[in-house]
Amino acid sequence: MHKSPCNQKPNIGLSIIFPSWNRRQDTLDYLGSIKQSPFPQGQIEIIMIDNHSQDGTVKLVQQHFPKVKIIELDKNYGPAYARNRGIEKAQGELIFCSDNDQTLTTNTLPILANHLQTNPEVGVVGAKVVSKTKPHQIISCGYTWNRWLGTECGLKNCGRVKECDWIAGCSMMFKKSLVDKIGLFDEKFFFFGEDADFCLRAKKAGYKVVSLPNAIVYHGKSKSPRAKRVGPKNSQSQIPENSDFSKDYYDYYKAKFRLILKHSNLPQKIISISLHLTFFSLLRYLAKKKENIVLKVKAFSEALRNIEQ
Repeated sequence: MHKSPCNQKPNIGLSIIFPSWNRRQDTLDYLGSIKQSPFPQGQIEIIMIDNHSQDGTVKLVQQHFPKVKIIELDKNYGPAYARNRGIEKAQGELIFCSDNDQTLTTNTLPILANHLQTNPEVGVVGAKVVSKTKPHQIISCGYTWNRWLGTECGLKNCGRVKECDWIAGCSMMFKKSLVDKIGLFDEKFFFFGEDADFCLRAKKAGYKVVSLPNAIVYHGKSKSPRAKRVGPKNSQSQIPENSDFSKDYYDYYKAKFRLILKHSNLPQKIISISLHLTFFSLLRYLAKKKENIVLKVKAFSEALRNIEQ
């Protein structure tokens, strides 16, 4: 029997998911950049998960972009939790995970989508992330991870398509069917690590993770132009200058140790964790960088307690 158009489900090809927490103008700018994409607008679904913004973000988005679907939370549960709530509601074949303080170049979405659809061996693709204020400064084009050291490093050659270990969560696209195979983001990662864990699980399932330099995302990176670093150079370990360093230091290492415990074999775990608790801490101390071995040990204990057997 023929169904009338009003009874048919919309043909959603792409679900764009992002958490928001204040930054109302950044959010409006991001939504405006999506609207400029040549990706068929009728096939795009936008889901914003608001972490209890207090600056009128939700009201402004409803006013200027009424088609955006909004999930309102009662507090900030972290990016993994927010993205998972969006993925659960998403109808698109493709999922693009992003942040609200970024903008896209015109062809970013088509480039990412085309690579996924024409390369079935690829599970996750990501864009090159550059600074909004300094467009020549590359923030991320993918990361590699040394399991023996437990350290991550940003790819250095961002001019060509490259495989990597993980993609930054602000520029990550994958098929929704991938979630059926490997699961949602791990919500035990709060401030760091949920993107790395997701990509490493995709690789373990046999998929490639690929960085595409022609797809570009302009990102605000932090609430302040200055940032404190808690991990190695070229890592994801930058936190806002005006944040609680001790808390973010603890959260970062709890995530790092959880990543090691989930994705390394026993010899790698022993060596990398020992290095972080001893040798690397000594190096940071000698370099007169902020270091707190007590917090680091507590972070390891918490990660060990929460790890799934």
